[in-house]
Amino acid sequence: IMLPLDNATVVKSHAKVDMGLSVKWATMNVGADAPHEVGSYSLWGDGTGTRDWDIFDQSYSKDKSSYNITATSRDLAHMKWGNGWRTPTYNEFSELIRNTSRSVVVINGVKCLKFTSNINGNQIVLPANGGLYTNGWSSSTGFKTAYTGEGTDCYYMTSTASDLSSQPEYLYAYFFYYSTSNQTWNFSLYMIGFLKVGVRPVIS
Repeated sequence: IMLPLDNATVVKSHAKVDMGLSVKWATMNVGADAPHEVGSYSLWGDGTGTRDWDIFDQSYSKDKSSYNITATSRDLAHMKWGNGWRTPTYNEFSELIRNTSRSVVVINGVKCLKFTSNINGNQIVLPANGGLYTNGWSSSTGFKTAYTGEGTDCYYMTSTASDLSSQPEYLYAYFFYYSTSNQTWNFSLYMIGFLKVGVRPVIS
């Protein structure tokens, strides 16, 4: 197996990087074959990666059966990769942010966010994948899809969801967002059935 990064080791054909944190981070996204490739998009809590957007009765977005899907059947990383891989929690993604410096790099024409560990100097990159949403549906063509921030912004899933006091009937998930244009980041809350994003797995 050719390692994507010099500081990576392999777990069941998927490379991981020790950033000096509580978990190791994968070198690439679910559905990707290289660190700079975008890979798959999925809704929060969809372990198959095939569920469509929740634009009709919002029943999916009202499902509050779980507020943390890591390492469960609703976790895409867990279901696709197995072998201990899973979607990072909000706290694990926050730990990555707190303990790294960040810069924007271009790999094979793709803008990526590079994280460099303040603890041991190791690095990972996340491609600016954007988010995938639907702006309509028709009986003849199905869902009409569009991207937000494709090629410029990072949208990545955490396994953690929360209630929102202004709309308590729905479940909202925390997604990591980064703008390569102005180099700012935040954790955004999105209704779980309305935006498909990327997944960067972690392993203990």
